[in-house]
Amino acid sequence: MNWYYLDGSAQIGPLPDEEFEHRVARGVVRQDTLVWREGMPEWRPLGEVDGASPVDSSRSPVETGSPAVGLESRVRCPTCGAAIDPSDLILTGEIRVCPNCKAARDQRAADGGAAAQQWEYGGFWPRVVAALVDGAIIILAVLAISVVFGLIVASRAADPEQMTEAMVVYQLVVTVFYYALWISYYVFFHGNPGMQASLGKKLVGLRVISADGSRVSYLRALGRCLANALNGFTFGLAYLIVAFDGERRGLHDFICRTRVIKR
Repeated sequence: MNWYYLDGSAQIGPLPDEEFEHRVARGVVRQDTLVWREGMPEWRPLGEVDGASPVDSSRSPVETGSPAVGLESRVRCPTCGAAIDPSDLILTGEIRVCPNCKAARDQRAADGGAAAQQWEYGGFWPRVVAALVDGAIIILAVLAISVVFGLIVASRAADPEQMTEAMVVYQLVVTVFYYALWISYYVFFHGNPGMQASLGKKLVGLRVISADGSRVSYLRALGRCLANALNGFTFGLAYLIVAFDGERRGLHDFICRTRVIKR
């Protein structure tokens, strides 16, 4: 069961039970914090939710310096930014939005857009092309550095024994450089607010987003990059999931809750 809570005007979540309970124990989520989970008709203070994680009742809002939450409090719609009463937020997909944004999404669906979704997902073959372009860029960069480093190693080796040792160091350095460049490349471009796409994806008109439509953070981009390495254990066959999944998700997209969509 995933939880959401409001921190000022920001909506935090989804959080699994364990993480939510941890934040309650630390006092991040208090009795007067507005929370929501699946099955609840509206946002409510944690202290009024049946079955919610227990909190330290000795820590009152006055003692913690937290202002009391009243009907005059407002939050911002994550889609349009309008300030509205928390109880007016409506669950749409994986986020809660204001009534106007909900109506706009419904209208797009009625006009022929995908139900409960406003994105057009990137297809299998465009992603293959993007992967080939990205791979070529990384390999060319590694080859250039390898040639330069190889010439340096060859010039420093005075005899065959030194050459053997130098080649071991050379192979180790090139391997480390390759993986460091591969990770840095994808993390930088996927997490960059102005890009949200590797050069290959940008070339074919794709970008990467979180499941709720928000920008992918650098941390999530790192997780997605590392999760992508798991495809290697299937000899690349796991990439075929993209061709058959309705939202064109790969294994790494499932793990990190990301989507690849058309710009």
